[in-house]
Amino acid sequence: MTFDVRGTWTKSPGCHVYAYIPAISLWMSHPFSVAWVDRHPINWSPALANSQTLTSSPSNESDPDFKPWAKDTRTAISCIVASRTGMTSALYRKAKRSPTGVISLTAFVEGPYGGLENLRSYGTVVLFAGGVGITHQLSHIHDLLSAFADGTCATRKVLLVWSVRTSEQLGWVKPWMDELLDMSNRGNDVRIELYVTRSGQEEKEPAIMKELGLSPRISYGRMHVGDIIEKEFQERVGAMSISVCGPGGLADDVRAASRAMMGRGNVDFWEESFSW
Repeated sequence: MTFDVRGTWTKSPGCHVYAYIPAISLWMSHPFSVAWVDRHPINWSPALANSQTLTSSPSNESDPDFKPWAKDTRTAISCIVASRTGMTSALYRKAKRSPTGVISLTAFVEGPYGGLENLRSYGTVVLFAGGVGITHQLSHIHDLLSAFADGTCATRKVLLVWSVRTSEQLGWVKPWMDELLDMSNRGNDVRIELYVTRSGQEEKEPAIMKELGLSPRISYGRMHVGDIIEKEFQERVGAMSISVCGPGGLADDVRAASRAMMGRGNVDFWEESFSW
């Protein structure tokens, strides 16, 4: 889901916005974490296959987070949304009825909010994501790589661990992942580990991965959180940050494993729970 707005985005990674979509839920808002922010020329088209496209306006143009821009540019704020109940379910049904799978609606964005954690001072950063929890972690990786290229962070090792039900779900982030992996002057160690939990995906993997153009490490079944954290702790560089965004069970496992490390070294834990 992409919000097309005028103005710059100056907040830290890990932010979320409240979206008002009158055609879907009148004036009820819903929070969405921001996965990616792009600047585009005014004739850019955000028609993304299998996604919902929303054309929106800032809720308050005097907000310091939305600064005036040249008329020939605009900002695309992208989110990954799972269909649950209420507003997200209605949005999904409306998009599914479209022949192209894409819809364009008027929306209003309030925010950004959050983004209080700053991971740039950690030598080692481990990011766990479950399902759409990848939304929160992508913005942190992008920030760390950009900061390293500018010489404004201490991070030297970044590990993203993402668990999905099926290999097809990896396509949610392919364009952004390509950009991250292609960023020049990264200089630090950036690794991606993927876990596919639904059985029977092994046979589909070669064709899917060729189509997506991705070549990270893929495992099948549930991840062993404790083993992953123990290994990264043993090989850490400097202080270590562990972050998780995903289902409650994954968050509980990462929290427990992180606490076990805190008495052995400088380790901080961050959790994004997608709660109101």
